[in-house]
Parts: sequence; C-alpha cells; structure tokens
Amino acid sequence: SEIESILRTHGDVAQAAILVKGNASNTKILAAYVVPKEFTPTESELKEFLSEKLTEYMVPKLFFFLKNLPLTDNGKL
Repeated sequence: SEIESILRTHGDVAQAAILVKGNASNTKILAAYVVPKEFTPTESELKEFLSEKLTEYMVPKLFFFLKNLPLTDNGKL
C-alpha cells in the first residue's frame, strides 16, 4: 500500500504492514506493524514523518513494533 511504501522510506524502518482494525464501536482505524532496523523509532516520530507525506486520515492511529512480520510459507502476511 502507499502507506507501507512511505513508512519503509523512514531510515529506522526495515519492514511495515498496515491493517484496518475495528474497535468495539465498529469504528475502523489503521494499525501499523513495524519491524525496526537497528534503532526503534517512537510512535510520535513515525506519526510526524507520515503526516508530512499523507493526509491525516491515512496516518495510522496504532503502531506495533515487532522483531519480524508474521509471514506464511508463501511469504504472505
């Protein structure tokens, strides 16, 4: 996705995936799953970085930092 592509251009991001999550009130929000490089960026740092390049509604509200993205044998998330 466009959001993932832009997020991967951040110097401290190795991999990224964006998913739409629903909450209890059935509101949809974007969640970013991030695999950092050597240093882990902060959530606010990534939000600011994305805000400079995307419209507000495209900036994820949740960020999760992982060691690896959970992929299937076929390489799918």
